[in-house]
Amino acid sequence: MDLWLAFVLAAVVTVVLIPLLERYAGAMQVMDTPGGRKAHDRPLYILGQGPAGRTIRDAPFINHTDQELMLIEALVGRTPPFVFPKDDYTGPRRDY
Repeated sequence: MDLWLAFVLAAVVTVVLIPLLERYAGAMQVMDTPGGRKAHDRPLYILGQGPAGRTIRDAPFINHTDQELMLIEALVGRTPPFVFPKDDYTGPRRDY
């Protein structure tokens, strides 16, 4: 009976607090507002679990050709932020 009472109390508190927290989360600056696609300029592993502050780690760089990136983007229904079907690009490139 004690577990049932604890469950009901937790459910009631949750139902009462969620609307209040949703209303004031923006003012308290605790809500992550989704924006555009975020891109990183270096490879990272983003882990699902781990100690606080250690869930994002450096990853080794694995180079892909532009054609490979275009194929990967097409497989998930997106278009890459560049369109260079050949090696026509002559601008500066980052040296990783």
